Amino acid sequence: MIKNIFYSLFLITLILSCGKTEESSDDVKKEQVLVDTEFKYYVENVKEKLRKYSVSENKISKIDDVTIEFGDIHRKNGKEKVAGFCVVKYTKKIVYSQRITIDISQWHSFSSKYKTEIIAHELGHCAWGLKHDHTEDQIMSEILTNITEPKWHIFAEQIIKSSDNIRNI
Repeated sequence: MIKNIFYSLFLITLILSCGKTEESSDDVKKEQVLVDTEFKYYVENVKEKLRKYSVSENKISKIDDVTIEFGDIHRKNGKEKVAGFCVVKYTKKIVYSQRITIDISQWHSFSSKYKTEIIAHELGHCAWGLKHDHTEDQIMSEILTNITEPKWHIFAEQIIKSSDNIRNI
């Protein structure tokens, strides 16, 4: 008898503590995409560079699914600041949010070239699911330094080879 009561209470607790069920996750709607006007010039620069290196319009159009906004970014370990980050949210059926946040406290001190590279890097994560490249001086390197024009060719190749399923990040 006590055993049955325990299992009944355990089952009720389990049911009440669960988050969204698979059925309710079907109700999730795709978030509206917004790009702060400050970023539009740099997004267009990225698109033009990718066209130059023969990335398909289908792949380039994935940029249009990504929100880009300013935020105040605080790194958890308290050490170096990051210029931006990407968050992708999805259910089993849909990707409903792809959001880049750029640190407003750093943005205005960056050169135009570096701003384009930061946007490209974060789009690499958010639009195409690219991971950090563990070599130096690449657009998808963890730290962006000394990005030369030929590096855009490598970035374009990574995009061309990327999966259409960005849940792989």
